Amino acid sequence: MIDVNRTIKYIKESGYNPYSDNKLSKSDIFYINTLEDHYSMLANEIQSVLKDNTINSILELGSYMAVGSHLARDAGVKNITCSDMYDLDTNSSYRNWLSTKNINYQHFDLTREPKDEFKKKCDCIIFQETLEHIPHNPARILLNVNQMLSDKGILIFSVPNFFSVRSIINLIKFSHPYVKKEELLHIDSVTERSGVHWIEFNTKLISSIINFCNFRILLHNKNNIKYGSVIKYRIKNLIKVIMPSIFDQHRFILQKEKDFETYLSTREKIISEHESLNL
Repeated sequence: MIDVNRTIKYIKESGYNPYSDNKLSKSDIFYINTLEDHYSMLANEIQSVLKDNTINSILELGSYMAVGSHLARDAGVKNITCSDMYDLDTNSSYRNWLSTKNINYQHFDLTREPKDEFKKKCDCIIFQETLEHIPHNPARILLNVNQMLSDKGILIFSVPNFFSVRSIINLIKFSHPYVKKEELLHIDSVTERSGVHWIEFNTKLISSIINFCNFRILLHNKNNIKYGSVIKYRIKNLIKVIMPSIFDQHRFILQKEKDFETYLSTREKIISEHESLNL
């Protein structure tokens, strides 16, 4: 059983920022506190997939402060690797901190096809709130992730919903729905590296990409996240009851559908099926 509060407390007290290689700052801790609701959901998803005894290894992609990896360690997984979006090979304090919990670090460039030595190596991959931060075709990235999974491997996956309350309010104000000007102009910060959402997804678009990329949807939850204010959270949930397409986050548990070579042999058919979709 994962003790989310204990795991989060450990990270806040002992963790290192992967980019600065320094102990966590007040803003880092504020960020973690803001996402506690998200991490509780992730813990439940990890526990759910671990009921299948075939899960022996977990890779967390877009790990940042490696919360997913630490939750998996708390669940008893022995073979855990994490990888951030950026190469952190020189950040010794961060890597040493990970090693105290026997969490390995290995950088993967998700915009490139994985090397043969890394294909079919992971029983489960955690890939949450990361795809939207990578300025690259999301279908290509998910295909690369798919190749890293073992046959019938599991992907714990989440992305932001395009039709969130925040996006709609921004559109009403004639602002960009999800990109803030200050994020684009903020230099020498985490925001410069990964703070911008380059894309967000409605249900039809993300479901089509998932299907195209050789995954089967085992679970799709449409959630709001409690970002601090309980009142705002309740208002968002009330709006979702009235308009079910308006919510914060798509959360998926996916399974690799076919062996990748088999998938390639049928891809032209998949492409033709998707060309007629209005996304």
